[in-house]
Amino acid sequence: MKNLRRPKNRILTRDQAHEALKDYYDDLIKCVQNGLNLFLELPDSLRAISRPRTLANLLNDAIRSDAEKQFQDDAQVSMDLGHAGALFIFDGKIAVRFKKVDADLMPRNVPTGRQHNISEQQLELPGVTIPTVVSLGYQPNIIFTEIRSVSLICRRHKTLLWQIPLVDNLQGYLFNSEGEAQPIGAPVVRPKLIRKGAPSA
Repeated sequence: MKNLRRPKNRILTRDQAHEALKDYYDDLIKCVQNGLNLFLELPDSLRAISRPRTLANLLNDAIRSDAEKQFQDDAQVSMDLGHAGALFIFDGKIAVRFKKVDADLMPRNVPTGRQHNISEQQLELPGVTIPTVVSLGYQPNIIFTEIRSVSLICRRHKTLLWQIPLVDNLQGYLFNSEGEAQPIGAPVVRPKLIRKGAPSA
């Protein structure tokens, strides 16, 4: 049996993570909602021919982009954006990454040295004590038009240490010509055209 190294840092408990992040829950959820909305502005023809992996990457890029804007002026949040998996570090002790997860709250990761350190909860960042790395896990439906759940998830390797459910069923929204939000799947209401000379209703 493979021996795991003892983490150099003390992994935050669920209660400690809640205290550190509770004031940011709405902002984190908003990043996922805004990212989904931005993703759904892509042409239907493009989304129709894209593979699931491409769709997942596009959605994650949209969420990440919104998060960068959301936290860029917050002095309590630093950002590590030099890698594919961006990290948002809160109060210098807990690092959040946005990850698509499956029904078992498991993400898919490309096996790299950095990912290995994240998996072991031993990621060293310049100027920061080794943080507890958690995933802001979002589970899209099969056609990527809504998010079934959003949770904060802490793992060491494949072991789930704790989770904090944040919200269920985020719908994607598009906006009609009058700027009104329309849930995906709802009929788009367009103003009736009245022909010149025709009696009004």
